[in-house]
Amino acid sequence: MELITTICILPLSGIRCSLLVRVRTALGRSGRNSQLANLYSEIADASDVDYILGMLERQPGFINAVKRLRLEKQALPVLKKRVMEAADGNRSFNYENEWLRSAVDAMPPDEQEAFIGSYWTKFQRSRNRSNNDWELRERAQLLAGFGCVPAFRYAVEAAMRQDRNNYLQRLLALSACPSMEEFVVWFRDNRDNLVFDSEEGIYKAAPAPSAPAQK
Repeated sequence: MELITTICILPLSGIRCSLLVRVRTALGRSGRNSQLANLYSEIADASDVDYILGMLERQPGFINAVKRLRLEKQALPVLKKRVMEAADGNRSFNYENEWLRSAVDAMPPDEQEAFIGSYWTKFQRSRNRSNNDWELRERAQLLAGFGCVPAFRYAVEAAMRQDRNNYLQRLLALSACPSMEEFVVWFRDNRDNLVFDSEEGIYKAAPAPSAPAQK
């Protein structure tokens, strides 16, 4: 705490290198440390990219530096590996949602759907084993915003069973329905026929297939 307090009251101009060295040394001694990782993320710049990427898996709080310095694409292999391990192994870690958001945002569109679907399948399987319904509901809400249809269905059905006035209100925004009552009816009518419109950012009923042309 003494190091953090001292650094926070010192001006950054002229002593930045000294501060970075001291924080790096402290991080090396302390292992994972969210406070120091956040501090380093605030004072790091482009010259620190290699260190940030090299230490990212050990210091999850460096995701703040990754976002501030726009290193998401460079960090993508580490981000994908770590969030998939957490999904499959039932071991959450600090900043996991930020890692997941950053990973998805850094992917080209044609990779996002497959990654999100695989992540949700693993996450749901592992949390079902531990009966962790709360974490399932929270993660389903997050993934629903990315366009994951199975997660959206899970989130809506869980909200309808347990807490319509909280979770369901957030999910309403992912549809074109003007009211909660209409949303519930719409979902029940179209549950197995949903698609995500990425341009509008909402779920819709898939259009009915066209009838074959008469000969």
